[in-house]
Amino acid sequence: MKPSTEILQPSVEIRWFHSGPIPGTVSEWFRRQPSIKKEDLRTDTYLVLPGSKRVGVKLRQGRFEVKAERDPPREVTFKNDVAGYTDAWIKFSLEDTAVAALESAIIASGAPLFYIDKDRSLQRYSFDKGRPEPVESKEPLPNEGCLFELTALDYGKHKFWTLGFEAFGAVDRQSAYVFETAEHIFAAEDCPSPLRLEASFSYPVWLMSLPPVENVTNAAGY
Repeated sequence: MKPSTEILQPSVEIRWFHSGPIPGTVSEWFRRQPSIKKEDLRTDTYLVLPGSKRVGVKLRQGRFEVKAERDPPREVTFKNDVAGYTDAWIKFSLEDTAVAALESAIIASGAPLFYIDKDRSLQRYSFDKGRPEPVESKEPLPNEGCLFELTALDYGKHKFWTLGFEAFGAVDRQSAYVFETAEHIFAAEDCPSPLRLEASFSYPVWLMSLPPVENVTNAAGY
């Protein structure tokens, strides 16, 4: 039997959400990153807590994850009118054989679930030397760094995309890692789509804006 694994992981993130498929100009812009890591297609199952903007609950690839906001959103601005909110999080992740039974029980309970299909690409940046340096896609994750992400999101027949930065490593440096990585990327070339304050929010806030869950099914028919 595979042993149970529990992980607590702090992070700081900033992201933007847009409706529709990823524009071709944005895909081309992102592909100019030096060493993109393309993840396998996956479906994340979110349990929506009514009215909660500060806690996210997710079932993902055999793991049960709870993500709680540890600091309120903070507004940050970059060059050329790019602005957004950073959020500081702590994530509890449990990988255990009991997770499958937990998922079945949640589905059977009729709880509000959102099935989000994700096509995610990453450029990883290391701060092990004190500044943002791109990491080769086949190299291990650095100790200190930031992920630059472009993800296509499918929710039933609805399409969205998100662009984001997620920092890891020393807790007191994570906000700086997000800001310095974003500054580094935006200084080289502007994103072809606007990244405005009104489009910047967390996954829990975005999920609350989606159509009623009973009107949407994923490929598995849930």
